[in-house]
Amino acid sequence: GDGEVILDGVGLAQTDSGLMMLSAGNQVRNLKLINFLGNAVLISGTDATLNTVSGCLVGTDGNSVLPNGTGIRIEAGASANTVGAAPEGLGNVVSGNIGSGVLITGSGTSGNLVLGNRIGTDASGIAPVPNATGIEIADGAVGTVIGGGLTGAPNIVSGNMDFGIRIHGVGTDATQIEGNTIGLDVDGAPLGNGVGILVEAGATNSVIGSLLSDGPGNTIHNNAGQGILIDGPATLGHSIRRNSISSNGLEGIALSGGANANL
Repeated sequence: GDGEVILDGVGLAQTDSGLMMLSAGNQVRNLKLINFLGNAVLISGTDATLNTVSGCLVGTDGNSVLPNGTGIRIEAGASANTVGAAPEGLGNVVSGNIGSGVLITGSGTSGNLVLGNRIGTDASGIAPVPNATGIEIADGAVGTVIGGGLTGAPNIVSGNMDFGIRIHGVGTDATQIEGNTIGLDVDGAPLGNGVGILVEAGATNSVIGSLLSDGPGNTIHNNAGQGILIDGPATLGHSIRRNSISSNGLEGIALSGGANANL
């Protein structure tokens, strides 16, 4: 995005958000949201549905780190919101944030989409501008879609310090991760994350890749730790299909802490 309008949180309180959406059908485009100690964007509540955030720079000016606490947070029953957009070039750059670039959390928070973004890189998609975690799905969020088969829908999730994507918490169910690049830059050169994808702490029924015979899997390469790590005896029902998993520092796919029931 061009980021021509700047919302700068310097001097605000730690809990303040840059932009709050509590209602339906809002479209936020081409903003630069930087230096908020809380959330740069907060989409919250059951009335917050069918909102879109696209073409924005969140936590960066496109090159430098100008961190928010969390980049974009969707919570408290918000549903069917879109971070990014499938047409190529309308995604966000969500990078440099202290916590998660995108956080989708809470019981009743359902059907939200993360499409066509660069998360953990600069605007060019080449240099790392790390978040702690790229995308976090947590604590009861259901039916989140990350990427997909449409042109422009896949995300680049690379350069993040701890995890590219982290899915966790009892009630967190049916997350779809499809077609994304996790650990490489836009040209296919290594950037890495700490761990590519972590699923843990009772999250259930994620699909990493595609259940369709011709569906797009994810490219999960060159992460420092595991490509995919599924952890914990209650972390059940996950499918890992049609992905390219290579050159990670530890196992390509690892099941730990009693997660072997996923085999």
